[in-house]
Amino acid sequence: MFDPRWNKPRVVLCKQRPHEDTKFFHQDSGCFIGELKDTISKLYDRIESMEARLQKLEQVHEKKQEQTSG
Repeated sequence: MFDPRWNKPRVVLCKQRPHEDTKFFHQDSGCFIGELKDTISKLYDRIESMEARLQKLEQVHEKKQEQTSG
């Protein structure tokens, strides 16, 4: 939503508080960010392996089509 007076987006600021369940706050943010990076890295590796398997399946499918048509 844009503020017509300033032609800028409206920004809602709120005070950051730790979550009741995790007790997460600023001092733990480095650890949390590290865990996120590790998780993203693992997901990226899994995506790459899935892409490699998909390429192999496509190659097998193309070979089967060539054999049946030729």
